[in-house]
Amino acid sequence: MMPAAVVASHHRRVRRRGSAAQLATVDCEAEPSQRLDALIRRTQCHSNQLDDVPRAFFALRKLKELRLDHNMLTSVSPALGWLTTLNKLWVRVCLRCAGLPSDLYYHVQLCSNRLSVLPREIGCLRNLEFLSLTRNELVALPAEVGLLEDLQCLYLSHNRLAWLPLEMEQLSPSAYVSVFANPMPLSASLLTANARTRLCDIVALSTHIGAIRHRAGTICIALQELGLPALVTLDIVDAAIHNNVRMAAKWDLIVAVKHFHDR
Repeated sequence: MMPAAVVASHHRRVRRRGSAAQLATVDCEAEPSQRLDALIRRTQCHSNQLDDVPRAFFALRKLKELRLDHNMLTSVSPALGWLTTLNKLWVRVCLRCAGLPSDLYYHVQLCSNRLSVLPREIGCLRNLEFLSLTRNELVALPAEVGLLEDLQCLYLSHNRLAWLPLEMEQLSPSAYVSVFANPMPLSASLLTANARTRLCDIVALSTHIGAIRHRAGTICIALQELGLPALVTLDIVDAAIHNNVRMAAKWDLIVAVKHFHDR
């Protein structure tokens, strides 16, 4: 339950000390109403010691901004996908997108935490325009990131990403994606440039099967009814997706799909 004290004003700071989550402050902004879950628009929980996101926040179905940067989060619940009206998600220090007016910022900031995994449900946040995940411990991104068609800025710097999913090509061609300070097998020029404009090059140079797993798996499943030999399927995948993934990794994927289909 959200603190009842929030009902009394448009903007009220509620202090909770000594809780299990070590939450020091919660800032909530809402219109006067008897139903907070329907009208709270903005919640700030940054710079606390949160190691988990309070489940009550996922019931705020009209929430547009959730700030969780500078905490100790190691994961985010799949329930994040319930917040379909969310425009801004903060998980790091707020970074401004050059050239974009402040009233266009629909953010999700999760920077400066300890996130190693982003839930697939991030793809449900179709209104998202700004997503900052810098200075976390991410080793992979879900393919569902590619569903964020309105996304204008995606900050991924200072993580542990060695590859990007091919599905990110579905992002807007005008989107800005930052990937510097990640262990990708790329030249300095590629790492510092807008990764959205060089996404095909980045995927082509990636050696990790994760970069093409979703697309290659979809192709393999579609070909199963033809009963093609695995080697033929492998040739088709290579022809369809320009990649530098080890042959053994692609073979394992194709065999896994075939065995699953034959069960």
